[in-house]
Amino acid sequence: IHSYAELTRDEFGKPLRMFGTMIDITERKQAEEALRESETRFRAVFENSVDAIGVSKAGIHVFVNPAYLALFGYADNAELTGRPILDLIAPSQHKHILENVRRRADGHSAPAAYETRGLRKDGSEFDMDTHVSTYELDDEVYTVAHLRDITERKQAEKALRESEERLRQIASSLREVIWLRD
Repeated sequence: IHSYAELTRDEFGKPLRMFGTMIDITERKQAEEALRESETRFRAVFENSVDAIGVSKAGIHVFVNPAYLALFGYADNAELTGRPILDLIAPSQHKHILENVRRRADGHSAPAAYETRGLRKDGSEFDMDTHVSTYELDDEVYTVAHLRDITERKQAEKALRESEERLRQIASSLREVIWLRD
């Protein structure tokens, strides 16, 4: 078992006369090590997540992970820190998102999961799945958003609907009776 101690001393007059105190700081050192380990685990999850994760306060970016930067086409956190999240939302969705931001900042409930449209740095829009939660730190409300590009899924859903509609049109235009048997 390792023990840590903090030693302070005051010298009075001659070097041989010394007064000192020793305080056991083992618990403090263990707590510091546990905090470092916790921070390392959090950073590993945050930095390596395939989901885009962004943290904001009152609708302003605080920090984001690499997947978030890639999703929206930015190079580093400095490009987004301090900028409104609405800068990354399609203009057609601003009113809806702004209302959610206000509700969360005021401590009221807002939808935790929804679909919206994102806006990349190059100006292109995309369909986005959004999951949002909040936490408080020093009496301030922060929002954590997990985002995914769902453009391919939306395109596949649209193609399926169109295919089903074409099949219905073909079936309704036939004069013969068609039945399916399972």
